[in-house]
Amino acid sequence: MKNVIIGGGISGMLTGYELVKKGEEVLILEKEEILGGLLATDTISQIPIERFYHHIFKTDKKAVKLIKDLGLIDKLKWFDSSMSIYFDDKFYPFRKPIDLVKFKPISLLDRVRTGLITLYLQKNRNGEKLSNIPAYLWIKKYGGKQAYEVIWKPLLVSKFGKYYKQVSMTWLWGRIYLRASSTEGQEEKLGYLTGSFGSILERLTDKIKQKGGIIKTDVKVSKISRKRSGLEIRYNDKIVGTDRVIICTSNDQMAKMIEKLGNKKIQKKLNQVNYIGAINLLFSTKQNLVDYYWNNINDMKSPFVALVKHSQLVGKYNGNHIYYLGAYVSEEDVLFSKSNQQIKQIFFDYLKKICPKFNQKEVKEVKIFKSSRAQQITDTNYSQKIMDIKTGIENVYFLNFSQIYPWDRGLNWAIDKVDELMELL
Repeated sequence: MKNVIIGGGISGMLTGYELVKKGEEVLILEKEEILGGLLATDTISQIPIERFYHHIFKTDKKAVKLIKDLGLIDKLKWFDSSMSIYFDDKFYPFRKPIDLVKFKPISLLDRVRTGLITLYLQKNRNGEKLSNIPAYLWIKKYGGKQAYEVIWKPLLVSKFGKYYKQVSMTWLWGRIYLRASSTEGQEEKLGYLTGSFGSILERLTDKIKQKGGIIKTDVKVSKISRKRSGLEIRYNDKIVGTDRVIICTSNDQMAKMIEKLGNKKIQKKLNQVNYIGAINLLFSTKQNLVDYYWNNINDMKSPFVALVKHSQLVGKYNGNHIYYLGAYVSEEDVLFSKSNQQIKQIFFDYLKKICPKFNQKEVKEVKIFKSSRAQQITDTNYSQKIMDIKTGIENVYFLNFSQIYPWDRGLNWAIDKVDELMELL
């Protein structure tokens, strides 16, 4: 059977890999110049690295199995994580229960309440029952107003922008529950592939091509239509016929592609899912700016929500510390439309504020990456918005991270969805 896969992110590549193993014809069409989507890689200090920070958890069994199946298990290393919260001109460690006890910006009562709700969420196996409750209301009620204002609100606002009051408590439960499951004792363990997760994409590409699959990049699909002989895909003013199409793009992009198939109900459902974009500034320097891997910036005046010291987790790259400055912003946001030079200066000016010893002149290399569809908005009626893999349109299937629920997007859950697709096929 002929298959056209639209989208060369991890879902599209895994789908292509599974199909060629079954002896089916595969053509993958990717709109960007490189494959990978949010898993795409670049280089810093002459070493491959993800454009958007990545790691896996101990609970990510399917990701570990894929890494093993691709012959990369010797590259998978596990590291002790570390985390801090920046608030009121200070970085506070937040890796062990004792750190919460010592967190003076909130009252002792709210520290106790925060500890209790965190423990509850870690032990609660059914977070979906919280799906109809906005996260901000639940946290404020049970964790305390002060804890909400200091710890939780800045993160919700920075992550989801204008949508923050719509976000379901199930989303927050999923993040806390999975992180707790990835600990050994009191230490959180995170996995990283030496040579970057791009190694997975490279292996998948090689194996797809070895089996006769075709991969094309820098391709824009304009429409999908139905002919007597099957489905027809128009891209870059070319036309290709196929028996089956698997769409691995954002919901709104798919809605545009299927317009000629005439199913308005499916288009309407696809367009119900909202997204927020992301900006990542990646830089290298000899400077040791912070003592923790993951640093949440709990200041709503900050242009970025996370300061990620990649080298704290995995070690230096050719003698340099590696940092990400990550922001979630809508593509309509003023910041998203600014030039890379403007973004760099805005981010570095604020970094100087929180890390006074930061010297921009000592920065070796800077790279900036944007994604207009980095995170779906998991609101309180999100489960009703999820498009089924089997769309209801004959021989048209859909696969992307918006279907990952109640968990947050990630490599492990992308593999899980591809497994579901293979069962349907």
